[in-house]
Amino acid sequence: FSNGNTQPDSCAAGGCLGGLECSPNGGTGVPPTTLAEWTLDADGTDWYDVSNVDGSDLPMAITIGGNSGCTEPSCSTDLVANCPAEIAVTDAANGQRVACGSPCNANSTSAATCPYWDYYHDACPQVYAYAYDDNYALFTCSSTAATSYTLTFCP
Repeated sequence: FSNGNTQPDSCAAGGCLGGLECSPNGGTGVPPTTLAEWTLDADGTDWYDVSNVDGSDLPMAITIGGNSGCTEPSCSTDLVANCPAEIAVTDAANGQRVACGSPCNANSTSAATCPYWDYYHDACPQVYAYAYDDNYALFTCSSTAATSYTLTFCP
């Protein structure tokens, strides 16, 4: 659904401007949240990834239908449960941990320094933990080979 709101939905962590379906006009994921991202049929190639760059609120996996042989990125680890205290996000209403913040926002000394990159990357090596993790986490598949994509929450 799309609700037209310009403010995030009411999730304890993360959310999307515009409802479940992000608004095409400025609607983006609201940190800290796990993201799945696609660019489909870009000159015959599909580009896709799972990202924890802005934090993580739930495990996620992308699977591909057909016999494509393409990589299926996944992070089945609950990163929130053991999230380092410095980046743990809690629900103000009840104090429960609801997300793990960005691995790069634990200190304010440098945007290029990601002190918790290892925590994220060790648990989920096929998932972005840093904006430039292309070699680890950006995948492609021929647009004709990938018959369908499935996004699974909490695999």
